[in-house]
Amino acid sequence: MAQQSYVYQDQQTVPVHIEQVVEWFEDFAEKRLHEWSRKGVGREGNDGLYTRFYLNFRPSVEVQTTSFGEVMRTIHEPGRKSWLNYVIPDVMEIRYDYTTNFVFRPLGSRTTAISYLTREEIDPRNQFKYPLRPFGFMKQHFFAPQLPEGKGNAGAEFLREAISKGPVAAPPPPDSPAPYEPWHKAVFRARDLCRQSLEYLVARGLLSPYQLSGRFIKPLPRANAVFRPEHLVLAHYSVADGPLYRDPGGWEQVYRLVRSFFAASAAQMNSQRWKLDRCYGTFGDRDPLKLFRDLLSVFNQCGFRNADVKEPDLTAQLELTESVKVSSLPEPYGKWMQLRQGRPDWDGPVDLKVIARYRVYTELDPPSKQFQTFLDLELSTLAVPVVFALLPGLLDRRKGRSQGQYAAVERRVLELVRQRMAQRPWTRQSGGVRSA
Repeated sequence: MAQQSYVYQDQQTVPVHIEQVVEWFEDFAEKRLHEWSRKGVGREGNDGLYTRFYLNFRPSVEVQTTSFGEVMRTIHEPGRKSWLNYVIPDVMEIRYDYTTNFVFRPLGSRTTAISYLTREEIDPRNQFKYPLRPFGFMKQHFFAPQLPEGKGNAGAEFLREAISKGPVAAPPPPDSPAPYEPWHKAVFRARDLCRQSLEYLVARGLLSPYQLSGRFIKPLPRANAVFRPEHLVLAHYSVADGPLYRDPGGWEQVYRLVRSFFAASAAQMNSQRWKLDRCYGTFGDRDPLKLFRDLLSVFNQCGFRNADVKEPDLTAQLELTESVKVSSLPEPYGKWMQLRQGRPDWDGPVDLKVIARYRVYTELDPPSKQFQTFLDLELSTLAVPVVFALLPGLLDRRKGRSQGQYAAVERRVLELVRQRMAQRPWTRQSGGVRSA
């Protein structure tokens, strides 16, 4: 029999997150696709998933004929179809091959497009032992039926099942990261500085808000799971909702800002440092050496380690380092890699490093004719929380002016942050910065 080939396809949207669709499909595959062989699974574009299944079986089917085929009925054996000297039974065993592709693509945090394409091939290797086209060029007059026993209709079945389940109630994720409160005191990790700096910029309106996907929680393992854990991670982070993600320029700036916390970027501190000269104002007649030691102690309490301390010169350099996975960084960074660059690497290692330098010095104040103590601070990147974490150990609480000093420092730091953001220094980073 000459090969017959048919294609069946459809696409529908369901009001659920792609992770829920993947879970539904795993359940469907367990009960319906156990006879099929999985031939492929992976990413579809930068945000979707696909999987391919294959099935072949040999059902007994009734061979259908055209009018010409009916003419060739043999008079010797009623009920059979013949071609020249070949006798064709009405019911024959014929091979059917099916290949079905399933594709799942997110259309937002609460909508997923499901599509399938099934290719049905009847007698794909021309193994039917009765040559219904003995001369090749002659028209085929015998046909096998499509989709016998409905086995090849798995794509349509899953689509109907997904639509019938409807939306799944779930608490909506927050529209943006939690507002950053700059006055708290904590022991920092490098990842905390990166995350809290971004939260500060969003809370002050310097960056657009974005919707969080939240931490990926690995589901319980399945015996014959279709998708591997790395595919589930891609599905979890495949949705980019919020004003930030609709602004490619702002999104890239966040991506570059996060990269500025990398160890490779810290090595370029001399050309990219953030200078905060006298951001705390004057310390009056405070002893410079005592201020220097107090500041060193506060840095150490915050998790920084001494790298180069020169007490006679009242200068010091401190470092905060950490090795993390990309999934521990702010989400816009990993999503830029997955959705914009097509290089998802949520489990990839990243070395973070923040360098802080400071210098304490005195200058003569002409009006009062007294020496005033000042502090110059430099950071390798826009690590805003560091500036506020130093306040409790620097400001003079005995005079009852701490709140006013806090407010003054906040205004000064916000002004410096605005100036730094206007310079967009991270867009000029060299190619030497290692990608995660």
